[in-house]
Amino acid sequence: MNSSLAQKTAHLKWLKAIRASSGAVPQESQVRDCDCRIWLKQQAKKQAVHKPRVVEAKHVELVLLASAAPKAQRDSDYNRRFEQGSAGWYHIPARSVQNYSDEQLRDVAYLAIGTTQAGTAERSAHHLYAVSSVQNLPRHMLTVEQSGSLVASAEPYWLFELSHSVVLAQAITHYPQTFSAKLAVAGQLLSHHNFADIIDVNALV
Repeated sequence: MNSSLAQKTAHLKWLKAIRASSGAVPQESQVRDCDCRIWLKQQAKKQAVHKPRVVEAKHVELVLLASAAPKAQRDSDYNRRFEQGSAGWYHIPARSVQNYSDEQLRDVAYLAIGTTQAGTAERSAHHLYAVSSVQNLPRHMLTVEQSGSLVASAEPYWLFELSHSVVLAQAITHYPQTFSAKLAVAGQLLSHHNFADIIDVNALV
């Protein structure tokens, strides 16, 4: 009802404007000066049917599952931190994750790093790390604390800063014997605990 009243009021104002101008302006000039198309367009906009708002898809949290480098190639303190779940950094060659976009890698929220335990050559992840920042840097810019060793190379690496970790209720096992990495939806870790069973995020598209 309010909308109808507003339309009638606007229409009356428009008619009054025409009448006010009729005494001073010739009849032919009235049509040109008081063009009703503007008013009609305004009314059409008020009555237009608007399309429903498109709701953005919910952000999906990604986890990077990757193998740790052989311990012999890394600083002993660096290795110890991964064993204890207190690692502060993880780095990986850009060529090892070239199947993923930069946007996907910058969206990584968690890391599950497969490490070897004493007395076994099999890699498994017992901790889930939260990622606080992601950078793409040449290898020579990474410190011993960040990478476990210094390497004079310009090869690009992804460097993940880790804020803290939690112990997984069930470890992720059967990481490949050779170095391997994959991105997956983090929610899969609630029901899948074998590296091969966790579906690559690119396979879900």
